[in-house]
Amino acid sequence: MKHIIYITGLFRCGSSLLCQQFHASNYKVAGNYPMFEDKRTLQLENNHRWLLEYRGGAVKLLAPHTNFPPFYKAHVIYLSRNPTEQALSMLKWLDEFHKRPKEFTLEKAIESVNTQATYAEHASRLLACKGKFMHVTYEQLKLESWHTLERIAKTLKLRFDIPAMIQVRRNTHTKCLGKFLEYELKKEQLTSATQRV
Repeated sequence: MKHIIYITGLFRCGSSLLCQQFHASNYKVAGNYPMFEDKRTLQLENNHRWLLEYRGGAVKLLAPHTNFPPFYKAHVIYLSRNPTEQALSMLKWLDEFHKRPKEFTLEKAIESVNTQATYAEHASRLLACKGKFMHVTYEQLKLESWHTLERIAKTLKLRFDIPAMIQVRRNTHTKCLGKFLEYELKKEQLTSATQRV
């Protein structure tokens, strides 16, 4: 029986990018392109049998410590990211959709990432009790794509169309990410503001 492949991590960790890459290599991925966020993952306590449809495919499962699925036979790819970069990306997304509480500063966002990451990784390791666990960073996916995808394929014994997957890296702009230059500008403003405090 094939394993479910859970792609886990915290919000803005690169999970959508990896899901897009799995999709580009013709793997079945839960949810819809480009974000691959299946609402059913938020209600696993009441309905989880659908996960079995993705044996041999992938399911994006953010913050697994808050919504833990049953112990099906599964491999887990846990994604992490530089905490400051991840916090900045979170704030950018929240600001774009006007959902950011005023008290949620960069410092609090970084603290949240550091705290929640420990629990998310622990839950991810537990999920892999009947399979293999891999820790991959967002930076590896972006800067060492070919090597990282080869490592995933070898460890989990998958057949990847790596050239097709690499193409995804060149076109990851989504509504959530916003324009690259605007993001860089905001990152610079937030970083300088933090340094002044």
